[in-house]
Amino acid sequence: MSESNGCLSITIKLLAAILVIIFILALPLGLLALNTSSLIFSPENLSRTLTERLVHSGALRRSIAEYIPQSQFFEDMGRDSEIFEAFKNLDTGEWERVLDILLPPEWMEKQFKESFEAISRWLEDDSFAPIIEFDLRPIKARVQGGGAIEIVEMVVDSWPSCTTTQVERMRQTLTETGEVLILLCEPPEPYREQLVQLATRQFRIYVRDIPNTFSSVRDQPPVQETERSLQLKERIRLVRALSFAGWLLPLALLGLIMVLAIRSWRDLAIWWGIPILLAGILTMALGLSGESIGQRYILPSLEDLRREAEPLYNLTITALVGMRDEIFGNIFGQALLISFLGGALILFGWFLSRITGQRTPRQRPPASGPPPPVQKSEAEPVAPHPPPPPVSSMPEDADEKERPSGIFG
Repeated sequence: MSESNGCLSITIKLLAAILVIIFILALPLGLLALNTSSLIFSPENLSRTLTERLVHSGALRRSIAEYIPQSQFFEDMGRDSEIFEAFKNLDTGEWERVLDILLPPEWMEKQFKESFEAISRWLEDDSFAPIIEFDLRPIKARVQGGGAIEIVEMVVDSWPSCTTTQVERMRQTLTETGEVLILLCEPPEPYREQLVQLATRQFRIYVRDIPNTFSSVRDQPPVQETERSLQLKERIRLVRALSFAGWLLPLALLGLIMVLAIRSWRDLAIWWGIPILLAGILTMALGLSGESIGQRYILPSLEDLRREAEPLYNLTITALVGMRDEIFGNIFGQALLISFLGGALILFGWFLSRITGQRTPRQRPPASGPPPPVQKSEAEPVAPHPPPPPVSSMPEDADEKERPSGIFG
């Protein structure tokens, strides 16, 4: 019987040790999934992080300003449009100033938040694609104000100087029609001032005709695309649910470990305190390894984007770095708290085990020597002592019995 109990105890301890190892490995991964989902699936957190990294830092404006002159932007938007041809000579610094006028930080921050909220609503409904709308009325209002003339001044300054022939054509046109001819070159005064006024009026008319909102809504997609979209949303929902519930697995493992192995305060320090401390240290190491993980697994997948459009690559890296810092920063803070909790449990269990051990009375070992006499109860009858045996009339000295008497004595 004792051998079977010993085997059962060893088996339980071995099972508890396996659960401890699983707990130490599962806690960092569960926290990684939880913090990642808390950022990605939260419109408030995601818009706040990306706004700080992309908008307030100027990274978005700088990347767009670098991307437009290097790309086929104008050819794609309209090769025959004079408005785009006029902007082609702006350098990166001038484009940044134009974007400052057209895209204020407050407007971009609002668009970020509303776009992520639209994506979040799309995950909950049955629509084909998220409905993202951009409110262009603030931009139009800035252009209709003083922004138009400032942009036109920069555009005209970027043009090459007009030749004598071009100036003559402008003079003739001004004489015949009352308006200066726009030849995408910078004329001398007084033609330059009249050209700026004419270009400003045309630019305002062009912007005024732009719709007030830009929406991602399109015609009804085919049935196959709708089914693929719904399947994608189901997978995303599953990933979101598992990532939010992943941190519950380590808690369940702690409960099983308590049932199997913890029977005293000392066991609490060993089977809970030490695993929690080790899991906290491993989580802390994970929090410090965010940069190396990104360089090893994320950067190689973006090499194609880097070769095609380096400004967009830099913008993507800036956004990913911001998200990485937010996620792994939270993980590192949680790891410190978990490590402190594990150390506190070790000290707490050890201290209580010491106190409990001092209060428990110790049994003294039996003293050497004969056992104490057994005391009988008063109710038990006491047997009478037997009488002493008769004493023989032996002389005190045996020699006196044989000694002769009389005259020979």
